[in-house]
Amino acid sequence: MATQIFASMDTRGATAVTINTAPSFKRLEVKHETSYHYQSSVALGYSLAWLTPLSTKGQRLLEHRLNVLPKPRFQHESVDAFGNTQHYFEMHKAHSELRVQSYAIVESGPAPDVAALTMPWESQRPKGIGAAIGEPPPWEFIYSTVMAPLHTNYTEYARAIFTPGRALGEALLAFNHQLHIDFQYVPGSTQVDTPLEQVWENRAGVCQDFAHLAIAALRGLGLAVAYVSGYLLTYAREGEKKNVGADASHAWFAVWANEHGWIHLDPTNDKVVGDEHIVLAMGRDYDDTPPVKGVCFGGGLHHLRVGVTVNDISASISQNAQHQTQQQRQHIEQEFLQNMGQDIAQEMSQQQTQSDLMSAADDIES
Repeated sequence: MATQIFASMDTRGATAVTINTAPSFKRLEVKHETSYHYQSSVALGYSLAWLTPLSTKGQRLLEHRLNVLPKPRFQHESVDAFGNTQHYFEMHKAHSELRVQSYAIVESGPAPDVAALTMPWESQRPKGIGAAIGEPPPWEFIYSTVMAPLHTNYTEYARAIFTPGRALGEALLAFNHQLHIDFQYVPGSTQVDTPLEQVWENRAGVCQDFAHLAIAALRGLGLAVAYVSGYLLTYAREGEKKNVGADASHAWFAVWANEHGWIHLDPTNDKVVGDEHIVLAMGRDYDDTPPVKGVCFGGGLHHLRVGVTVNDISASISQNAQHQTQQQRQHIEQEFLQNMGQDIAQEMSQQQTQSDLMSAADDIES
């Protein structure tokens, strides 16, 4: 729980402390390193990175740092067509290794109550001028793409769940669950460029494949659906220590629900996206939002290595807040006692002065 401290003055002049408790948010820390090891020297390199978490209605970016080694000749930060932060950098010196390091802290809120979306799903199809309103605007996400192509098989798969008039929330939860059951998560079973048709036939893939399948199926029904790249907080097995760098980038899909905005669902884990997820970027498919991509001259074969660690640092923040609260209370108490002591000393001094004056008057009279 996040704690806010406010100081106020009571009627006696002492300082009273009021503690207000805000809604529960998790504070997550993510460390990401992508490294390329080249067989021979690279003369020139041009790269783009999408490694800055978004600030959304369910997530707030508190801190982000990006470090590129060796140091780029030129580096620039901008916002892409979908509202994501992207970093462009150029390498003009020969190098045999490229390392892109990202560090971020976000506050992530609980999952929304998707079941409460009781409007018919058909009413959420983008239409008219309203389709241009949103962050990012939903009309960008209703068309077929190379990685999420429209196909009768995918559309009919979704249509079996999205029956006429069914509530949007109920249909989304059922679809997310069905996808989780029907398709097996098999690490290494596909590559970035594996066609969706192969995933459909094999009934197996990884998170980005399931996101693409959901996108293709639901766009076939006329809904606006986005590809989301990000991270997921994982936990070590009981009795074991979490391995640094053992986490990985994650992906899921988000459906536009008009005034409710983007509703994020994770079919790999059969979850509504909440306080254990970190949203990095949103696009039409993976090709819009890869963590890092680029071109280089030279290098020959290369070896790619990605290390990700996500930690929940809420407890340490809470302990620090409690410590600060205790320090503030001690300071207030000390200040109060000091002020009270000064008041007593002043009162005693006044009484002594009064006594001295009375003694002096008695001496004059005598």
